Amino acid sequence: MSEEVEAAEETTVEASNLEKAQNIARNRAYWAAGVGIIPIPVVDAAGIAVVQLRMIHEIAGVYGTTLKDHLAKSILTSLLTGIGATAAAYGALGLTFKSVPLIGPILGLATVPAVAGAATYAVGVVFAAAFERNDSSLVDGSLPSTRQALDEAIKTSPVTA
Repeated sequence: MSEEVEAAEETTVEASNLEKAQNIARNRAYWAAGVGIIPIPVVDAAGIAVVQLRMIHEIAGVYGTTLKDHLAKSILTSLLTGIGATAAAYGALGLTFKSVPLIGPILGLATVPAVAGAATYAVGVVFAAAFERNDSSLVDGSLPSTRQALDEAIKTSPVTA
């Protein structure tokens, strides 16, 4: 009987960690979308990267682990290169719009925040799922299924919904 109680407690703890991680991802997605509003192309990209790195560290902390900065940056780069051609195109289009004098920042405002928020949320959800499963695929570089999970998570982002 005590084994059943322990198993139930472990399930509750895991669900609690997953909820915390998903809340962090949601919160950081809104922050990334907010940073995407910055009308200076290089500054917004750097700010979004900082938000995403902080999110990864926070999610790792929920699961009682840490990631070194260089490893987190490497993983983040690998993940974001796989978020899908459409999301990447909208992001590049938004950054290109921002560089057009006068009307550029207004046009970029329509795309960059949504893409930044959706990508940030997707990365957070994928990291949370990997930590939840005790999966090392993010760290060892085996990312094919992770990229598919990213595409699915982008579709469920609260920023683009």
